[in-house]
Amino acid sequence: MKTAFSFLLLAVTGFCFGQSDVAEYAIVEDHTTIEMVGMEELEIGNKSDEEVSQDAEYTSTIHFQERAFGVYRTEGVIWYDFDAKRHIYLNQQGEVTDYIELYHIADYRLAESANRSFLNGALEAGGVEQSPFGSKLNEELLFRHQLNDDAAKQLISVEEKGDTTIWKGSGRILTKCVAGKKGKKGKQVSPDMLYKYLLYNHEIHPFVAKVIAASGRCPSYLEYSFNNFSSHVNVKMTLNMDAETNLQPCPSISELAFSEEKHSYKWHTKLNTIIANVIAGEAKVITGQEAERDATQLKKEGENLSALLSLFNYLLSTGEQPAEQIAEIVPLATEDEDLAAFLKALASPSNAEQAEANVAVFTDLMTRTKEYGYIMNVFAANHIQPADADRALNYFELALVENSTVAGVYIDLGNLFCDRYLYALGWKCYLAAHLLAPDHGMGIDIARKRKNLEEALPGYF
Repeated sequence: MKTAFSFLLLAVTGFCFGQSDVAEYAIVEDHTTIEMVGMEELEIGNKSDEEVSQDAEYTSTIHFQERAFGVYRTEGVIWYDFDAKRHIYLNQQGEVTDYIELYHIADYRLAESANRSFLNGALEAGGVEQSPFGSKLNEELLFRHQLNDDAAKQLISVEEKGDTTIWKGSGRILTKCVAGKKGKKGKQVSPDMLYKYLLYNHEIHPFVAKVIAASGRCPSYLEYSFNNFSSHVNVKMTLNMDAETNLQPCPSISELAFSEEKHSYKWHTKLNTIIANVIAGEAKVITGQEAERDATQLKKEGENLSALLSLFNYLLSTGEQPAEQIAEIVPLATEDEDLAAFLKALASPSNAEQAEANVAVFTDLMTRTKEYGYIMNVFAANHIQPADADRALNYFELALVENSTVAGVYIDLGNLFCDRYLYALGWKCYLAAHLLAPDHGMGIDIARKRKNLEEALPGYF
């Protein structure tokens, strides 16, 4: 994975925005969550029969379109746009409160599925016979990722009772489905959209959802339940294909209005606001002419380090390398102690002690640099990240507070967050980087990651 520190090459990544067609019909759903009691006291492989019902019922209306669907609830709407591969949260006023690529959901589920398999293997190797990670059925239900068609058929049995189909797995009922009649002309949801809705929003088994969608007919009623490690959830969905709705269709990018409260996480609100401003189009990247002008002027003033940093700022922001201008400044280090110290500290550290020493040099030089000193926070973060991700995050944030258009920093941040299983934040960073500099060379790994996810989980896209 490339970082701002190692970035040298250019690549082109692809991203597009689209708008879906008109609505088809609505779904009303009811959920009841039953919280498990005493889970922290359970031994591995055992479950408590003692449960307590929680007041957690709610309804939502689903607005289907040809290549998108919206989940309408009291607090607003969540749109899944499959042409643009985007995930949008809108409040009651129609303002965007969060905007992420759909890849963050698939990326998390695929990574966590692999993680669960690893944990199961580790526990079995340690002599645990009934690992909570050991059931393939449980794993598929939790992460909505069908691991193997043949395995799913072996795990799940099907029983027909009149117009009701019942799927069973591990000795319990997974899903009850009542076949639906055809709705009014134009009101039948596409099987693909129904499948995607169930895949993204509910822990119905992927094999069951696929069979329902493949029937080509929308059921009139679905009831199913699932367990994770802290709760048991019952889901009842009544699908009204003849319902007339006046819900708004999925907005195009040009129609989006962004909320003034530009963050959706209680922590790192400053960073979330910076990213939201980028997604809202409020951040403009420096041009090549501006970068060359600044470097030339700073060089004339004898501010050689600032001149070089201005070019690095342009390089990291756009992915374009001003090689000639950099080559003119670097030799001046023979007569410029600050420039020489910076170039020496820029070298990749061989150990943690050297990394700390280099960061100390950057910190000292920032206090004496006329302009663009904040760029040294990026290199400080890259040096310190292998040992301390929290400190690296703070350095990256310091750089973006000064200049929110440094696209390469968002890619580094995206990698950092995804490594810590914070996929929503990670993919928001990747999106910000792409919107700022779609041809940025550091994005080559992200483009590859998108492609790999689409190949591994085609049902999600």
